[in-house]
Amino acid sequence: MLLTPDGFGRILSANRRAALRWADLLTASGELELYQHPDLDIVTYFPATADASLSSIDAASQRLLRDAMTAEADPVFLSVLRADAGAFTRRHPHVAADAEAARVMRSVLIKPEFEHYLPTLHARVEDLAAGVRTTA
Repeated sequence: MLLTPDGFGRILSANRRAALRWADLLTASGELELYQHPDLDIVTYFPATADASLSSIDAASQRLLRDAMTAEADPVFLSVLRADAGAFTRRHPHVAADAEAARVMRSVLIKPEFEHYLPTLHARVEDLAAGVRTTA
């Protein structure tokens, strides 16, 4: 497939639009926070925590991953990225660096279908994050 507006470029454009839209939804969310603005189709984010610390964010991310992947009716397949304290606090200076690193969620929107599925995906992940917050 060629990298043209009618070839592979069409797919990349849809992936990029989905990532940018999700970044906007994450920025407006009370349950999730955008970790870093996406460059292409990879979106990184983390659950909002009561005490903004790396250790709390790491624990909440781990619970979100577990809850998403083990949801019996309809699992949400997520992955994590380890962000070291320096990288994290440069992006989020309000977060206390009480650990060497924290896991954040990493979603790759590699299929153009994600552009239309994004509202459903965001709602699912946001609901799971709300559950993580209430069990923290």
